[in-house]
Amino acid sequence: MPTYLGIRHLSPNGAWNIIKKLEELKPKLVLIEGPSDFTPLIKEFNNKEVNPPIAILSYTIVEPIRSILYPFAEYSPEYQGIEWCNNNGVECRFMDLPSDVNLAFYKKEEEDALQDTESDDYNKNEYRAMDDIYYRLDKLTAFGGHENFWEGAIEHSQENYFEAVNEYGSQLRTITLENEEDTPQNKMRESYMKWQIEKAILEGYSPDDIVVIAGAYHIDGLKTTAKTMTKEEFEAIDKVEKKFTLMPYSYFKLSSQSGYGAGNKAPLYYHMLWDGVKSGSLEDVSYHYLSHLATEQRKLGNYASSAQIIDAVQLSKALAALGKRVYPTLKDLRDAAVTCFAEGNLNHIAKAITLTEIGTTIGKLPKGVSKTAIQEDFQNYIKRLKLEKYVSIINQEIRLDLRENIHVKSESLASIDLERSFFFHRLRVLDIHFVGLIEDKQENATWSEKWNLQWTTEVEIELVEASLLGDVLTKALEASMLMKLEKEISIENITLNIKNCFLCGMPKSLNQFVAILQSTAIDTVNIFSIAECLSHLSTIITFGDIRKINSENLHGILDQLYIRAVLIIMESSVCDDSVVTDMISSINSINDVSINFDFINASLWNRTLEDMSESLDINPFLSGFATSILLEKGIIKHDELYQIIEFRLSEGMDFSLAANWFEGLCMKNRYSLILNFKIWEKLDTYINALDENEFTRILVFLRRAFTRFNASEKNSIAENLEELWGIANVSQFVNSTLNESEIKKLEEIDDFDFDNI
Repeated sequence: MPTYLGIRHLSPNGAWNIIKKLEELKPKLVLIEGPSDFTPLIKEFNNKEVNPPIAILSYTIVEPIRSILYPFAEYSPEYQGIEWCNNNGVECRFMDLPSDVNLAFYKKEEEDALQDTESDDYNKNEYRAMDDIYYRLDKLTAFGGHENFWEGAIEHSQENYFEAVNEYGSQLRTITLENEEDTPQNKMRESYMKWQIEKAILEGYSPDDIVVIAGAYHIDGLKTTAKTMTKEEFEAIDKVEKKFTLMPYSYFKLSSQSGYGAGNKAPLYYHMLWDGVKSGSLEDVSYHYLSHLATEQRKLGNYASSAQIIDAVQLSKALAALGKRVYPTLKDLRDAAVTCFAEGNLNHIAKAITLTEIGTTIGKLPKGVSKTAIQEDFQNYIKRLKLEKYVSIINQEIRLDLRENIHVKSESLASIDLERSFFFHRLRVLDIHFVGLIEDKQENATWSEKWNLQWTTEVEIELVEASLLGDVLTKALEASMLMKLEKEISIENITLNIKNCFLCGMPKSLNQFVAILQSTAIDTVNIFSIAECLSHLSTIITFGDIRKINSENLHGILDQLYIRAVLIIMESSVCDDSVVTDMISSINSINDVSINFDFINASLWNRTLEDMSESLDINPFLSGFATSILLEKGIIKHDELYQIIEFRLSEGMDFSLAANWFEGLCMKNRYSLILNFKIWEKLDTYINALDENEFTRILVFLRRAFTRFNASEKNSIAENLEELWGIANVSQFVNSTLNESEIKKLEEIDDFDFDNI
């Protein structure tokens, strides 16, 4: 009969006992719980450059992408079993259901969840029944929870590990089956694993030469109760097409705080246990934990003395003795730390505890081990652009200077920040969250950028998902942008792609989308879309040299869109106030293009502005704004402005339209308007001619216009009024705080229904 070794998947004592047991038994075949299709990866574990934690990721190859992770820490019994086999030339295989079956389960659960209008993560679904059992164990145990019980009773036990674990698993199984909480998937897994054991025997392995390493819960099923699956039964099981890859993992992801229910809430602490078990000095774990915590406290700028460490060690031992435990558990150590370092307030050391118990460790793999080309492409960028130190669980900031560095001899170093920018933007557009752009006062296309960088396990998953689009980042990016156009060919999407190609340093793709834009823009009548496109193209042309993009081929499309925008702006300006803000932005975009580029026919725009200034059909705010631009350009002289003001503020004009026009006029050139005393004379004459109802009505619009002036500008206006009215201290009233009755009166004006006049 094979030897069955029950373990817990992340158990330092289990890992150490696996090594000892394998040394004792010297088997010829070791079968380990894990998807059987992962067996070819076992040899990869033997590479000296592999540093756990690592994980095997299995994923579907069609959308929606589904994935399952199987993590290993250095103190995983499975990992140490694989290491022993590799080091001793012993055959080793995974024996659980292949990952394509598990992914099919995942798919079915998602579909069932949609039907039941429920939403649960796959990892949570698989362990839902077990969670209920563990909850009851927490209630029953006198050890402060089953995790504390497990550590004190089993991780700290120096003898009879497998007897204790198998008994624990057997009792857990009995409770589960009595409550009918075992899952169909569990039964199928055990049936398949039993089939794999029997297949090995049929291959010629003696049962006495086979060691089976599996979760303690499954041992009784594998020995006796589980039915052996047949080949026909296996072939009838639903499967999905998949790929898999070995990938770096992190202690944070192993922790329960990350959402993965691996029963390992404190990976770094468990690594301390692993070191203690290996060295035979579990007593030292208390010193390591509390010293590490004190170090983290000091790094955070907090006080932590050696005396506190000593006191905390003694207190943890006393707490362990009270619980009749040989060594302090994590709960004992944490309670001692809160008492001795934080005077009973957990919040004072919460961050140091997190860093001590979870840590920031990230696994590493040698080049060539990852199975997707895009992962290799990513790693090549990291190395070439000297970004290795940023591949960390710690969030780090980096500022880039895109200008060529003339003070270095190497051409690659001279433009390294620009190349980093291209790389970061490619990741950003592909939704690979290794990077995050920090919005700064400067535009993205200028010479300076600031980014946040942080590696998480999700980054690796996102890279794998991106591999479905292309073998390298640029190919995946091109495919992603084309897919967006397939869903909707619009000037907005095309323009966004052009902008992204510019930021990502992809000139060939940029030219491809420019050609698409030229054929699409002909039929576009949406002024907002065209204006946004003008803004993006203008930025690319202006800053193209910085990003080494030849933008000359954009001149034609910019001119084409500019002319189209000028031709439709009048019609688009016949609008209500709800879109005025967007129209102002569009007008500014057109105006900027007319000013900044000498190949643009600026006179065409200037004539349109004159038409807008004179028009009584378009929104009066926009007419006033057009007038302000003409004034800024010097096309309208002050004498002409007086005539326009007299016309716009004449008795024949509706009061609200007049005020709206004046508000538009005040959008630009405020300083110039303030200095022009004659303008205020005309405004004063206009207001004095209004009766009380008319004044009340226009006051709402004038108030809104003057909110655009700052305090200094209001003081200058007040000085004009002092001279105009022949009174002093007008500025005192202009900038004074309103009293309650004045505020109430203004609120009444704001709420006034002018339609009923």
